[in-house]
Amino acid sequence: MMEKMLAANSDIDVAKSLLAYVAMETGTVSYELLLRYLTLCVHGNHESEVFDVYDIMKKRFKTLETGAYSLFIKGFSRTEKWRECLLLLESIKRVITPSPRNYGYAINGALLHSDSRTAWVLYEEMVEKGLTPNQETWQAFFDSDRSAHDSESKLSSLLLYMRNNQIYPGEALVKSIKAWFESVPGNKWNGSWTTPENSGHCRNCCSSLESIQLTEEEYNQLKEKVMNDVIQGKDVFKKTTPQELESFKSFVKKRPPFDVVIDGLNVANTTSKGNQSETVCPLKT
Repeated sequence: MMEKMLAANSDIDVAKSLLAYVAMETGTVSYELLLRYLTLCVHGNHESEVFDVYDIMKKRFKTLETGAYSLFIKGFSRTEKWRECLLLLESIKRVITPSPRNYGYAINGALLHSDSRTAWVLYEEMVEKGLTPNQETWQAFFDSDRSAHDSESKLSSLLLYMRNNQIYPGEALVKSIKAWFESVPGNKWNGSWTTPENSGHCRNCCSSLESIQLTEEEYNQLKEKVMNDVIQGKDVFKKTTPQELESFKSFVKKRPPFDVVIDGLNVANTTSKGNQSETVCPLKT
């Protein structure tokens, strides 16, 4: 029943009535039912109900599973009790590494309540653990620090992180970045929406997009992934032999770097007329 209420986003009072009925009939309310009710409360932004469920579950259960902790972090992050998120994060850490979304809600809570120091501490901890932040988390930083330009270097580091990891911001994040740049005093930034040309030149400022520069280690990793996962794969020997594969590797190794690679099989299948080998033959010249 509660699952149907979740799907229908039912009125919270109806859900309360169901809990009261179950408690009266059975003398208790199960953990699973409380968890579903909590989900309804969090999704509906019912703050006082989230507080009530938290108190109930803390008294009844010695520990909660990570799904419940995650819901409470999201629910508390928007309230004056947002610091409870920090304790909940510590509880998750005893079991697993918190997810980027867990960190993101806690960071949002700190920023909403003007505690940027705690927000940056959580962000740095998340990155140190090798987690990739959600774009909503970056957006929260740019939105909240629009008037506090003492963190300009930190916000610039977020842009550098995206650049170094080839992460392209979505439209909502781009709008926040644009608004932040335009609010920086003294620089007189002016952002405009544009579309780059195929050459990589910006139609607005005429600058060129950076090309992706790989280190030797990154290039070798990419080369191995292409060979093992794309060319060789798991079923390569269904249509070829180990000798043919080694011959191909030797052929590639002896040739200079290729600028263009044409898939002969795809070319052969571009037309239904004539023999496939005849279609591919001109490629050999």
